[in-house]
Amino acid sequence: MKYFDPSIYLPFARQKFLFINGNKDKFYNVVPYHKTYSLIPKEQRTICIKPAMKHSHPDGWKPREIGYFLGSVLNKSEPMIHVTQIAVRDSGITLDFISPTPVSSVVFYFSNDTISINEKRQWEMRETFVPRPRDEKHEVVCTISKKEYKYGFFSLRDFRNLTVSSEFIIDNK
Repeated sequence: MKYFDPSIYLPFARQKFLFINGNKDKFYNVVPYHKTYSLIPKEQRTICIKPAMKHSHPDGWKPREIGYFLGSVLNKSEPMIHVTQIAVRDSGITLDFISPTPVSSVVFYFSNDTISINEKRQWEMRETFVPRPRDEKHEVVCTISKKEYKYGFFSLRDFRNLTVSSEFIIDNK
């Protein structure tokens, strides 16, 4: 733990990070995953949670988001969607984001299953209204009661077919 735990070195990182994972990864549960990427400031991290993504090297190399992320950092090409804020209320969740390209879908994935192991956890999804772009800043509201989920995240897809996610919303009560 002294040499390999992310909490030892991630708080000191200064570069940008892309975190890619599946919501049902059998080796990396949603709670420790959330703790790991939370060690990096929001402005330095991009999260990409792929529903039902398998855990393997080949599956980890497949996402197109990796190349686009690297291009945006190294070549200053067009960035990916950036989630700026999430506000959880009793009647719903508000998500604010900035996107340089039009957004084609915003889906909220959620689960009330706290008993199953991560790979067996059942997830539901709720599509939300995609706002018309007036500028790069957008706000999306998902009408959902806090009682309906213990874990949740937004998945946003743009017209380049690139996916970015919000951080996990975890109800610890």
